[in-house]
Amino acid sequence: SYALNTKDLTTEETIDLLKKLKKDLDVIDDVSLDKADGVNDDMDSVDLSDDSMFKTLDKVNNGDKILLKTGWDEFNKSVGGGLYTGELTVIEALQHKNKTGFTLSLFLQTMLNNKVELKDGKRPLWMWISLEDDVTQIIIKIFVYLYFRKHKQMPIMLDIDTKFISDFVKKEIDATGNKLIIKRIDNSLFTIERFTKIVEGYELTGNRVVVAAVDYLEKAYTDGSKYSTGPNGSGLKNMFTYFRTYIQKKNILFMTPHQISVDAIGQLRNGASDLLQIGSLPVE
Repeated sequence: SYALNTKDLTTEETIDLLKKLKKDLDVIDDVSLDKADGVNDDMDSVDLSDDSMFKTLDKVNNGDKILLKTGWDEFNKSVGGGLYTGELTVIEALQHKNKTGFTLSLFLQTMLNNKVELKDGKRPLWMWISLEDDVTQIIIKIFVYLYFRKHKQMPIMLDIDTKFISDFVKKEIDATGNKLIIKRIDNSLFTIERFTKIVEGYELTGNRVVVAAVDYLEKAYTDGSKYSTGPNGSGLKNMFTYFRTYIQKKNILFMTPHQISVDAIGQLRNGASDLLQIGSLPVE
């Protein structure tokens, strides 16, 4: 379902809206748009009076849903054991609070701390898409993270050449049995359609995206008219909804950092104490 407007829509308005969405977005399931009666557009349905509840919960056990643990035990406990595929995880914080670094840490931990075997025999793929940093910067960040994780000390970058960095990162990633892809995409060109083509393109080459991170998804919101169907602010929400709908359908763990409104800074100055703040956490 889509939270597309603040008013209740009539049947005719709903049909017109669905037609527009279907035209703009090719990942919506095919449904008959000529009549509303009898159309079942539920992504999932559970009757708690029969065994469908067990079947739904058992998706975690039979491989439809994958539990990915981080290296932080207390974090895992606080989020139900770890992060699950099919979820959209947003890392929210004020500006200059290491949102990208924290997200990159979670992203790498899900790859390094889990052995994933897919039923269809495809190779598990982790994909990091940056809408602001170039690929070289990201590789260096990943190298520093992996080096510290292995040696418990920071590398002296002046003494390390690029061949050592590339060989070290490749060896550490290959040991997981997973594939890691890093992409830099112009934020003005990144859309839900582009994302679906990337994901499904890798599927055609024997891979399956298990975890995808976009740094930052918010930066892709450059054309309000593309997603807006209601009052100001609805467009950004709708964009996130489109991505959430797709990653649920493809069973991908999706994560993205997100900057909290500057209004939060004013609240802090006024003495607010209930805003979550994330400091430095050890590498695991």
